[in-house]
Amino acid sequence: MRARLAQDVAENKAKILERKQNLQSDIKVLKEQIKETKSLLKEQQKSRGKSSGAIRNQTKSTVGQLSQLTKMYQDGLLSEVEFSIAKRKLLMEDDFQ
Repeated sequence: MRARLAQDVAENKAKILERKQNLQSDIKVLKEQIKETKSLLKEQQKSRGKSSGAIRNQTKSTVGQLSQLTKMYQDGLLSEVEFSIAKRKLLMEDDFQ
């Protein structure tokens, strides 16, 4: 009976050790996946930050130019037709960038 019990204990230890090794392997794979995902997220955040900064700068530039056109129109330096053409041209350039 003791021999059978010792054999069962040894078999259970072997199973536990195998499961432990499998889990450690799974944990290692998951850690690598997390590391890759974090790296991808950092790259996306960097590119998003650059593009959103460029968009903000472009928007500020466009708004500034529209303000200048409006002031020139109000001051009588541009006719209504010239103002409309310049505004349309500016907004179309903004759409293409």
